Amino acid sequence: MTTNGKVKTVRTGKKGRQPASVARCVPPGAPGGQKRQRAEAELEISAGRRAAALARLGRDCMAGVTLSVLLDKAVSVTADCLRAEYCGALELLPDASAFTLRAGVGWKKGVVGQTTVSANDDSQAGYTLLRTEPVVVEDLSAERRFAADPLLHDHGVVSGMSVVIRGQRQPFGVLSVHAARRREFVKDDVAFLQDVAEMLATSIERKRAEEDSLLFASIFDSMQVGLAVWYLKDPNDAMTLELVSTNPALAGSDPALLQAGVAEICAEVVRSGKGKEIGGVRCGGHDGPQTVFLAKAFPLPNNHVGVAFEDITERKRAEEEIRSLNMELERRVAEQEHSILELSTPVVRLWNEIVLLPLIGEVDTTRAKQLIEALLDAIVETQSRVAILDITGVPGMDTSVAQHLIKTVAAAKMLGADVIVTGVSPEAAQALVRLGVDLGGMRIHGTLRAGLAEALCLIGRRVVSV
Repeated sequence: MTTNGKVKTVRTGKKGRQPASVARCVPPGAPGGQKRQRAEAELEISAGRRAAALARLGRDCMAGVTLSVLLDKAVSVTADCLRAEYCGALELLPDASAFTLRAGVGWKKGVVGQTTVSANDDSQAGYTLLRTEPVVVEDLSAERRFAADPLLHDHGVVSGMSVVIRGQRQPFGVLSVHAARRREFVKDDVAFLQDVAEMLATSIERKRAEEDSLLFASIFDSMQVGLAVWYLKDPNDAMTLELVSTNPALAGSDPALLQAGVAEICAEVVRSGKGKEIGGVRCGGHDGPQTVFLAKAFPLPNNHVGVAFEDITERKRAEEEIRSLNMELERRVAEQEHSILELSTPVVRLWNEIVLLPLIGEVDTTRAKQLIEALLDAIVETQSRVAILDITGVPGMDTSVAQHLIKTVAAAKMLGADVIVTGVSPEAAQALVRLGVDLGGMRIHGTLRAGLAEALCLIGRRVVSV
């Protein structure tokens, strides 16, 4: 360059070409220099505008605005800073099959909030989600990676770019900008779109965490089952349990968690990471009412353990009442059974030193025992020498009945009384013979009259016809 500001060209070589190592100098006043300066100034202004926009959006995120408001602000800022006709925040549906256009700028009326876009790789949004990296489209009509979905086609979209809005459980969705004319998006454009998407992802996750926290707190407070959370400072020392929180269902109660064995169970749950039944835990008593809890411990993160306390006081009281009623019922049934047995084994004094025990109905072990007791008591009380056992009312004769008769006769003989069995029918006699029952030594008659006659003879009396 000369002193008057003109450019001097340096020529070397055979044809006078400028060496590659020699740069051309353009003075500030030259037309090319002014254009470059304007471009650089515009870039600086654009970068400043984007930085300021991100700062404002960050303040909105921290201000706690609703998600809808935040998304509306984000798409507006993005479209303005990137000078794009269209901008959209697509939210992935829970089943991950499609997106819904949650917020947008430039779209036709009624599109935002109503339109869905496929989440498969046949759409730009779905392709972006599967690729998990920015996707830039210069000419949608020449695109071979995916097709133009109806939303973009209906708005005459030519160019665009999209990035994923990440999420903890699953991506929240996709943030995209589009232009109705062919446009080349540069790295700074992509970086800005990623910054907005990252800011949205962080804010959305924080809002969801806050919502989850409020939901869990509401559940914690409204549950009818008592819940308590403890922290175990030293997993190897059960006595380092510290109470963190209890829900209102435990208000006024002080479950004796540190009673023998319970603290050790909680420490074991922390160490093993597996829940365990604690069983019944009682609190209160003394001068006040006692509450009974059914407790179960379950593991929580970071050396915490939760204990669910189900108040079973009323259930226990009801069980005790039922148990008392059952005992009373059993007692009354036993008394009635005893009364029935006594009625079914009436001992009748026929004569001095002669008693009669008529049997009616089935004779089982319980009734046989009652029969023997009643007969022996009557023999002792009346000082009888003869007991008549009438089995006319017994429906069937089998080995069991025969054995009971033999035992009765043997017991009576031990008291010095003779036993006469009457009412043995021919069928009963045949059954006893067929069963091979030894009735030797027993006085047996077919009728009560015959048995009474023998009984009178045994006490020195006889029947005289008149």
